[in-house]
Amino acid sequence: MLKETLEPVVKYDLLSPSFFAAPDNTLHRMRTDEPVYWHPRLESWILTRYDDIQSVIRSASFSVDRGGQIARGGSYRVQDQLDWCNHFFAQRMVFSDPPRHTRLRSAAAKLFTSQRVYALQPFIKSVADELIDAVIDVGRMDVIEDFAVPLPALVTA
Repeated sequence: MLKETLEPVVKYDLLSPSFFAAPDNTLHRMRTDEPVYWHPRLESWILTRYDDIQSVIRSASFSVDRGGQIARGGSYRVQDQLDWCNHFFAQRMVFSDPPRHTRLRSAAAKLFTSQRVYALQPFIKSVADELIDAVIDVGRMDVIEDFAVPLPALVTA
């Protein structure tokens, strides 16, 4: 007899296109009804209140190291992409606990001295100007998507 594999019941589908299109209602409902929610497909706790998040961030009892399991819960059709995401994120400083995090942060800090950042100001300004110029003809701007995310990526690339 074949054993059925059942998908876990997910109350808040944080991977759906509708969530990504308009997350506010879902996040408000989560903050009100279940501010600390175990997401069975992501196999992660989802925290939606600032104070809870700050408490976790400041506690040594919690870890950001997910053992290469950051992107989970998607369809088997995208498993290759999820595996790539897991590998990519596992190498990042923000997903590392001390002492590895401390070592990586110390190395990065040496690259961003005040003198170095000051010397980069003309370049940073030109990149910022290009990003703003790119949205002028569009007539609208999503500050996060069109500016805040690409600016540091382009400056540090």
